[in-house]
Order: sequence, then C-alpha cells, then structure tokens
Amino acid sequence: MNETDYNRITIEGSLSYLQQFNYFDASVGVSLKPLWFSGDYYRTQASFNTGIKKYINKQWVVSGDLSLGQTQNDVNDYLDTDDLSLSVTGQYFIGNWRHSASVSYLEQESQLMQSQHNSSTSNTFNFNSLWLFDKKWLLSTSLSWQRQTYGGLHPYYLTQQVDDFFMFTSMLQFKVSDAWSYRLNANIQDRDSNLSLFSYQRIDIGLTASFDF
Repeated sequence: MNETDYNRITIEGSLSYLQQFNYFDASVGVSLKPLWFSGDYYRTQASFNTGIKKYINKQWVVSGDLSLGQTQNDVNDYLDTDDLSLSVTGQYFIGNWRHSASVSYLEQESQLMQSQHNSSTSNTFNFNSLWLFDKKWLLSTSLSWQRQTYGGLHPYYLTQQVDDFFMFTSMLQFKVSDAWSYRLNANIQDRDSNLSLFSYQRIDIGLTASFDF
C-alpha cells in the first residue's frame, strides 16, 4: 500500500501460475489495482497477463509479456479504457554487471466514442544497468524514451496530441556497514509535446542516509 503527498492510496494484488518446460518458462495470471484519490474511490485496473521466458545461456535471458485488461473509472465514464500491452525484454549478465533492454507497446482504447481523445498508443524503450563494484559500492542507471500519441483531437486545442518523454535516472550507493548506507540520486526528465502546456523539463538531485535496525 502506498500513500503520497497527494493523498493517493493504491492496493495492488496479483495471482499467477508458472510452468517450467524443457526449453522455456511460461506464466499466466491476473492482477487487480484499485485506486483511492483524496479519500474517494477513483478507479480500478484489472488485467489478464501471460508471459514466456527463455534462458539462452548463463549470460542471456529473453522474455516476452502480453497483458489484456480494462480501466474502469468511478468518477467519469469517459476515462474508461480497454488496455493492451506487449513487451519484449533482453537481459545480459557479465561478472558484477547486469544489463537489460526492453521495448514495449501500450494501447488504451476509450470505451466511449465521445471520448476518443482519451485513447492513446505508447511506444517505449528502456535500458537499465546495475553494477556491483564490491560489497560497499553499487551503481545503477536507467534510460527511457517514450512516444505517446492520442487517438482523437484534444477537446480544447482541437489537434491531436503527441508527446515525447525522455528520462534518465542514476543511483550511487555506499554501504558503510550492515546498518548504515548513503545514496546519491539523480533524475532528469524532459517531456516535449506539440501542445506546449504539457511540455516541461525537470531535474532532481538528492543525497540520503539510511539506518536499518
């Protein structure tokens, strides 16, 4: 359960079955994700999920996932969508270095003809790296790019909205002891839209210390 400064509460539950075959692993499952916003019930996301994973060797793993679902909004029927997502991921392991790259496609189709401007398709590329220097130092980086195209004309700007989103994150952790650790985080976001209202740039840098007991 998560609660943010915007008083948003989310509970996510899932159930899946994994079957191992001679050459690959396969899974099927369902998930349910309700959301409360500002104390009121807001929406429910439900989906059926299936996936396949292939261990090529000790260094390479390839997987694919398919999800079919619906988003039902309690506050506004115009926001209800039928959802489809497909992703392919490749992982590479070498020593203390881990790489993963994925491409994904998400389609959200409005259930009402009057709200086709809420329909959208998203194409996303992600690249992640994790490097464990030794028992004390850990470095992780993530690079993402996404293009989101909306299905209909924006109701106020009367044009089709297209957004390009870029994000880079990195984290450097130093573990002083089993209890104490320090983290330096950096986050860079750049959203470019043909509707200038939705464009922005954001940079966050933070240094934290944590104590576990």
